[in-house]
Amino acid sequence: MRVTLTLLCLALIYLPLRAQVYEDYLGNGHIQNIRVSSSDESNASREGIQTINGFPEENERMLSDASRFLAQATLGSNWEEIQRTSHMGFEAWLEEQLKLPVTPTLPNAEKIYDLFIALEGEPEEDEEFLIPSVMFRLGWWQTIMTGEDQLRQRMALALSEIFVVSEQPDLLSLSGYGLADYYDMLLKNSFGNYRDLLMDVTLHPCMGHYLSHYNNPKADPLRNIHPDENYAREIMQLFSIGLYELNMDGSQKLDADGQPIPTYDNKDIKEFAKIFTGLGAANYRPQLYLIEEADEIPEETFFGLQFYGADPKGHMKMFEGQHERGQKKLLRGTIIPGGQSGMQDIEDAIDNLFYHPNVGPFIARLLIQRLVSSNPSPDYIFRVASVFNDNGKGVRGDLGAVLKAILTDDAARDCENRIANLNRAQLREPILRYTQFCRALNVAPIDEFPMYFNPAYRFQYVSGQSPLSSPSVFNFFLPDYQPTGVISDLDLFGPEFQIHNSSTAIRFINEVNYWTFYQSIMVEGDPGDAAEFGEEFEIEEGSAEMEIDYLYDLAEDPQGLLNHLNILIAHGQLSESTQEIILDALVSLEDEEQRIAMALYLIFISPDYAILN
Repeated sequence: MRVTLTLLCLALIYLPLRAQVYEDYLGNGHIQNIRVSSSDESNASREGIQTINGFPEENERMLSDASRFLAQATLGSNWEEIQRTSHMGFEAWLEEQLKLPVTPTLPNAEKIYDLFIALEGEPEEDEEFLIPSVMFRLGWWQTIMTGEDQLRQRMALALSEIFVVSEQPDLLSLSGYGLADYYDMLLKNSFGNYRDLLMDVTLHPCMGHYLSHYNNPKADPLRNIHPDENYAREIMQLFSIGLYELNMDGSQKLDADGQPIPTYDNKDIKEFAKIFTGLGAANYRPQLYLIEEADEIPEETFFGLQFYGADPKGHMKMFEGQHERGQKKLLRGTIIPGGQSGMQDIEDAIDNLFYHPNVGPFIARLLIQRLVSSNPSPDYIFRVASVFNDNGKGVRGDLGAVLKAILTDDAARDCENRIANLNRAQLREPILRYTQFCRALNVAPIDEFPMYFNPAYRFQYVSGQSPLSSPSVFNFFLPDYQPTGVISDLDLFGPEFQIHNSSTAIRFINEVNYWTFYQSIMVEGDPGDAAEFGEEFEIEEGSAEMEIDYLYDLAEDPQGLLNHLNILIAHGQLSESTQEIILDALVSLEDEEQRIAMALYLIFISPDYAILN
C-alpha cells in the first residue's frame, strides 16, 4: 500500500511536469526531461477563489507575505502566528522578538537526562561523567518547539553554521552538556555584539577542543613544540575576514594585475597562533577518578588536563606560564608588545579582527545566505554591511541591528517578479523543512512522553544534517558551492545543493511520507542503527504527532484546504500547474484524513516549496 501510494504521488507530480516547457530552472540542468525547477508566478488561490475557506476575513496576499517573512525569520510558524504577524506588521514583530529573553538549551538537556535517570536508574560509575551528545539533540528540539524567542533561535542556527562546532569528534560526542552550553552561548550573542560573540567562541572549551587551541602550549624549539595553528587559521578564514580583501558590497578588491588580494598569509597564521596559547580547563568534571593517581581533586585545574577531565562549559582559563610572551605582529601593521598577559593579547587580537574592514561585508553575506538568499546582490550586502559598521547610533557589530536590516531590506521583502529574480532564491536546507513541518502543524508529544523526544538520527541519515553535527568546520555546505549546471554556468551559488543529491532527495520524499501518512515524525533511534533506515526500515510510531483538528473542517473542500496549506506551508508560492496536480489528487480521495495527508505530502515534496524565493 505504502509503495503504491508513493509511486502514485510521484507520478502525479513528475509526469505532468515533463510535458511543460520551462524557460528557467535551478539544479543540475536537464537530464532525461527531468529538472529541479523553480515555480511559475504563484497564486494564493485559483481564479475565482478570493478567500481561504474558514478565514474569509483575511487578506490572502498579506497572509502569504507574513508566512514568507516568518519562513526567513523563524524555524517555522503555525497559522495563528502567521495571522498575528500579518495583523501587527513585521517591524512590530521584530521589535517584540528582539526584547524576548533567551530560551536556553542546557536546562532542557538536563531535564531530559534526569528523566532518563529516573527511568533507567543511575549510570555505572565509569559512565556517569559521559553525557552523550544526544542530550544536546533532545534539549535542542525541546527548546525550539517550546521557546517563544523564535527569531533568536533562527539566528542561533545560522550562527552555528558559521562558527561551527560538531559532535563528530569522539570527546565532543560525549559532551552533550558542553554542546548545549556552546549553543546557548550562540543564543545569548544572537542579538548582541559580534566582538563579544567572537570572544566567547574563542574561549569556549568545545571550540578549544574542536579546533585544537585547548592546551595549546607556547613554543619550545628544543622539544620541537610549536603553537597549534588550526584556530588561528579558521578564526580568520571562516569566522571574521575571509581569504581575500573585500569592498563594502562583498566584491573582491583587486591588485594592479587584476588578482584578488589575500587578507593574510602563513606568517600571519603563525603570529595569531602565538596569541591562542596557554588556554586550558577552567574547571574539573566532578569525578575524582578522572585524575590519574590523584587522591582528591586539586584546588585548581592545571594546564594539560585532558579534555575528558575538564568541564566543557563556560570559558577556558589562561595559564600564563604556557602563553607565548613575545611580540606578535598582526594584520594591517598592528604590533602587540611582548610581556602582556595572555588575556590582554587575546583581547587585542580580537580587536584586530573586529575592526578589519572585511568583517562587515563578510559576515553580512554569510548571514543573508543563511536567512534569505543564496546570491545576495552587491547592493544588499553593502546596505547590511553598513549597518554592521554603524547601527545608526555609532555602534559597530550590533547583530540585532544587522538581523533586522537583513529581514526588512527591500531585497528580502519584495515579492514581485520572482521568476525574473531567481538569483535571490535559495534551496531550503533540510533541517528548516523539518522544523517548519513540526511547528506549522503543531506537532506535540504524545501522552506517554512529557517532553519532546527527538534524537533525529533518522532525519540526519535521510538529509545529512542535524544541528552541531557538521562533518567538518566548513559546515554541511560551503557558501561558494556551485552545483554543476545552470547555477554554475551563471556563476551563481547554491550552498544547500551540496547535500542535495540523488540519495538525499529520494530519502526526503520517503521521510515526508512517514511524517504525513504514518505520523512517524519524531522517532527514537541510535546512530549505530543507520543501516536500518534504508529500504527495509520499519516505520516507528514516534514520540509526537500533529495537532491539526481544524484542518478537518477545511478538508471537506479540497480547494479550500489547498488554499490554506499553500499559505501556511508554501507562503503562496505554489504555481497554478502544481496546484492543479495537487487538487486532482485531493478530489480523488474521499477520506478526509487521507486528503489532508496527501495535501501535506505533495506540497512538502514539490519543487515550488523546496525553493524559497
